[in-house]
Amino acid sequence: METTATREALLDAAEELFAEQGIEGTSLRAVTSKAGANVAAVHYYFGSKEGLIREVFARRLAPLADQRLARLAACGEPGEQALECILRAFVEPFVELGWRMDLGTSATHRSGRLIAQVLLEPGDFLRNALADAFRETFVRFADAFERALPHLDHSEVIARLNFAIGTMIHGVAGIRLYQEEHEALPRSKELVDRLVTFLVAALEAPATLPRTASAPDEEPA
Repeated sequence: METTATREALLDAAEELFAEQGIEGTSLRAVTSKAGANVAAVHYYFGSKEGLIREVFARRLAPLADQRLARLAACGEPGEQALECILRAFVEPFVELGWRMDLGTSATHRSGRLIAQVLLEPGDFLRNALADAFRETFVRFADAFERALPHLDHSEVIARLNFAIGTMIHGVAGIRLYQEEHEALPRSKELVDRLVTFLVAALEAPATLPRTASAPDEEPA
């Protein structure tokens, strides 16, 4: 029990300090001091600061990935899944998380700030740590979207999925803008419905380039 408590205390302290001070700006000594542990404990449980960072992300984002994949499975067999169902499976858990981050507990609010820190801070490692947390989910959904959008080639699907992720993040980040404009917060279902309607139209739009066209010097975003 004590071992588990120490590990969780380190993760809690790291998450809070990373969100407040930035990941690069937080030292291991600051984390261990806040957790009431020592630097050796970080190396014992996580191997390094990089290992600690990855585990901080995994702890918060693994449940989101699990929810998405469970809802995707509920859409039916691969190749028979409707586009709207796939989109809802992808969007709803994220919006629900965003609602809790903005309006709920301090822990979920810190999770949102932590992701924002990664997007703002330089360095491939931080972006890769976030990408790793979503990699399996991204691959599974990319395959589902590609099956549901046979008029698009692989590179176009990946590009549009990246655009969809950006739209979704902006939509959740702008929750408070609804309140400023309308003096009331929208329901999470309302935001999901609007995002899904918008993204279905965007994903179903005609291909940007003919399927035979290629751009060998470009890589998917």
